[in-house]
Amino acid sequence: MLSLRLLVVVAALLVLLQVVDSSPNGPRRPDRRRFPYKYHDRICDDYHLPAHAEWVITEDCDKYNRPFKCSDGYHLKVTTVCHYGKWKLEYACVEESPWSG
Repeated sequence: MLSLRLLVVVAALLVLLQVVDSSPNGPRRPDRRRFPYKYHDRICDDYHLPAHAEWVITEDCDKYNRPFKCSDGYHLKVTTVCHYGKWKLEYACVEESPWSG
């Protein structure tokens, strides 16, 4: 009787794992410390870049060190904005002017 209950519990867990793994959001992401290169692009895509910017490929896409560069014909402009009482940097890639020297 006990082994039958154990079998039912194990079967229910397997079904639950199958349902979670096939959820609309997809399976859970692997730990990037164990797979630093294979999932690089998927991890980097989680962050929002300014318009006309692109990622600079590095060995890892650290949460606090995400290098990017502006596309050709654009340069980086950094402004400060007061956001909820704290200063925040905002980055933008603006088109280069032919008159700037």
